[in-house]
Amino acid sequence: MMAPLAQQNCCDCDSVLARADPWLSIQHGIILCLDCAGKHRSLGVHISFIRSLRLDECTAEQLHMIEIGGNENFEDFLQTYGISKQTWKSLTIIEKYHLPAVDLWRRRLKAIAQGQSVIPCDIIQTTYSIHQHAIDENICSNNHTTLYAKVWIPDTSNCQLCRRKFTFFFRRHHCRRCGRCICTECSPQNSFRPIPPSIFPSRHCKACVPPPPRSIPGISFTTQQKEEAHHYPSHSSSSSSSSSSE
Repeated sequence: MMAPLAQQNCCDCDSVLARADPWLSIQHGIILCLDCAGKHRSLGVHISFIRSLRLDECTAEQLHMIEIGGNENFEDFLQTYGISKQTWKSLTIIEKYHLPAVDLWRRRLKAIAQGQSVIPCDIIQTTYSIHQHAIDENICSNNHTTLYAKVWIPDTSNCQLCRRKFTFFFRRHHCRRCGRCICTECSPQNSFRPIPPSIFPSRHCKACVPPPPRSIPGISFTTQQKEEAHHYPSHSSSSSSSSSSE
């Protein structure tokens, strides 16, 4: 198993791991370089439990998480929720692994690894934000404990997600949750959500509120077993048996 893993690139920074020590994020089933593995440790073991493939003894269940996960499957999953590789690289480590889509990936991977019959498919809006991280680090005062950004990031010349340059016709906007300066394409209307106590939808970027997954011809996202067979071939046999029993 060591050889194919060492030939991959780091999931976070895309550096080549051929001559480096591959590190594993167990909850995400992904391969990382040494530098990014160190950053993952700051997230806490409840978010990302880091193991070295060379230095640590991984259990059979932990290796199984890597086998059914993998960097490529993880990236494909994020793509279905509108998070491109370019968008992923533009986010900080805190922002990346507190995305609702990443939270769903963790829950799905754990359920499949444990052989559960019901695989989660619901997005849960996480309550952790950039501002909450600042609070945890004792940077913000107590009156900044809101989930939504009180201060928007100053106007930038490029979208902070897709990096596309703003023009007179390609206008800039701000996410009402995180305060990022983003474009229309990175804040689609199906990501708009109301901010209590208001009942009217407000602009949110697709990193804070991922849009619904794109439908792919031949794949029904409402048919759980078909989806599992597509993303996780190793789980297809158990999926088919469970569907036949139903």
